[in-house]
Amino acid sequence: IGLSYTEDHANSMTFSDSLRLPHPGRYRLDITYTSGSSDAVIVNANGAEHSLPFAATSDWTVYAAGTVSMFLELKGDGTDTLTFYDSSAAGAMWIDYFRLEPAGDPLASGMDIYGDLSIAVVGDSISHGANAFDIPSQSYVGLLRQAVNAAHDSGNDGFITLQSSIGNVYGVYREKHTVNYTGAWDRVESGDHLGFFALSSTDPSGMIIADMPEASPFIRIFYEEAPGNGIFEVAVNGQTKLTVDSAAQSRNPAARTALIETGGEAPLRIEIRKKDGKPTAISGIGYYRDPDTVTVNNYSRSGARLVDVEPTVLEAACTANVLVFSLGFNDYMQGVDHTAFSQQIDRVIAIVQERGSRLIVNDFIWQLPVTDNFYKQQLQRLAVACDGIYNDYHGTYLEHQTPENSFIQDGAHPTVSGHRIVAEQLCGALGQITGRTYTLPETAGPKTRYEGEFPDEWKGWAGVRALSGASGGNVLIGLSYDETHANRVVFGPSLDIPQGGLYRLTVNYMTGDTGALLTASVNGQEVTLSCPSTTGQWAEYEGDCVSALIRLKGDGSDTIAFWDGAAEGSVWLDCFTLEPAEAQAIASYEPPADISAQIASPFDFLPLP
Repeated sequence: IGLSYTEDHANSMTFSDSLRLPHPGRYRLDITYTSGSSDAVIVNANGAEHSLPFAATSDWTVYAAGTVSMFLELKGDGTDTLTFYDSSAAGAMWIDYFRLEPAGDPLASGMDIYGDLSIAVVGDSISHGANAFDIPSQSYVGLLRQAVNAAHDSGNDGFITLQSSIGNVYGVYREKHTVNYTGAWDRVESGDHLGFFALSSTDPSGMIIADMPEASPFIRIFYEEAPGNGIFEVAVNGQTKLTVDSAAQSRNPAARTALIETGGEAPLRIEIRKKDGKPTAISGIGYYRDPDTVTVNNYSRSGARLVDVEPTVLEAACTANVLVFSLGFNDYMQGVDHTAFSQQIDRVIAIVQERGSRLIVNDFIWQLPVTDNFYKQQLQRLAVACDGIYNDYHGTYLEHQTPENSFIQDGAHPTVSGHRIVAEQLCGALGQITGRTYTLPETAGPKTRYEGEFPDEWKGWAGVRALSGASGGNVLIGLSYDETHANRVVFGPSLDIPQGGLYRLTVNYMTGDTGALLTASVNGQEVTLSCPSTTGQWAEYEGDCVSALIRLKGDGSDTIAFWDGAAEGSVWLDCFTLEPAEAQAIASYEPPADISAQIASPFDFLPLP
């Protein structure tokens, strides 16, 4: 105790001669401590200061252990020194002991069931990518995959489920590939298949078609082997590449083909063609640029529960160099049997310990502290038993779930910005394990602003006036009211809508009239915007903005037409923006009856073909 902060670090302790390091290199430092406050301790290694954050573990009256870790480069020549002191007056760490061990590289050699270098994500709809319109670029797993590929110079997409899109009343969320099929196929959502989903068929004419827009020099098909199963062949861009007999003496839910070379073309059309009337079950497709490098495999499905996962599937999914275990939310929401949940946790512990996987536990039971919930306590037990990292996002939820900045959209699933927050925290945890830095990509989003003077179609009197609007350009005029809406403009092909869903339409306008209305016809559905007067003259731009929530399809066929909605006034349109709707607006949105009739709650995700 007593490492209390002073500017000259007078209260410190140093280890030097007692350090007996066998060789130079990277070492993992694990500090076991107790504290009644949260702050950071300074580790001064050979003159270089490193700040190591820690969390409170007790109220100072009893010893309650916590562990924090970091990696250090040490000389191992007998001259190393480690000095510890508190970083500020805000908190204090009481150190019990610390360990220094050669770090090794958890990604040095392949450890999954196939012998590959892999990071496996095992989860439910949160990990599948719910509420991320473009799953590869916006979901936390998609962002993690990009960061890992950049850090390891790999470029692999790994396992992608055949359930290539999920949807709810708020939108449609799509994977990188698009999957359709011909013939009779059953959609099997169960814990009996890798990724907890498969397409199964006995139709000899059945075919699965996967369209991948990007080049992938190598692919694999993941399927079920079982007694009595049938034969299928794999074709890429019309060329047959492989014939597979999926019959075997015993069942294997995680079988996969050899690497299939595609020629590096883009786009790819992958056809999985049945060749007989025996059962065939396909669970996913793996995409690779360099199969010998690290691959992130996402074994997640909307609605998945830990208690439903069959033991051989659990072992296949949880065996990896690094396991990111993210199940548990649906078990908690549905109140599954405590004993069954605990037994499944025991199975995961045994798998991780036997296989030597490094473990990160994502606890997505957002709203509750670990002290108040059995399922959270079991997830924490899993992390502790496997010397893993327990990422409890309850604190993250409390920090970010504010009226100004929503983190969780519907009580369960992160917003697009929430997915990024999860990815940042997860990248930090992965960095603790591997000693590497994982940086999220800064990607340019889709076009969001459209100038009024550049529509795709002009109708009637619609024209342009040379006024410097809010966006710096001309303004659109002449949308004068007519019962047939003859004076209008239409935006269609120029709209850049990445995915279907709810969007906020915001229009910058000006008008010198009272009672002016602007009608926006969105895919034939009219939305009327009330436009209060902004100016007493029409010679210079003096404007304001109005907005409404609209639904767009995101399939390239969207259209938005504008015209004056009332004869009493005219509206001049400067520009408009389209952005994915914020959580507060989505929460109050009333879905059309034909959709709400299919969906019981925001937690029900509809798989789409």
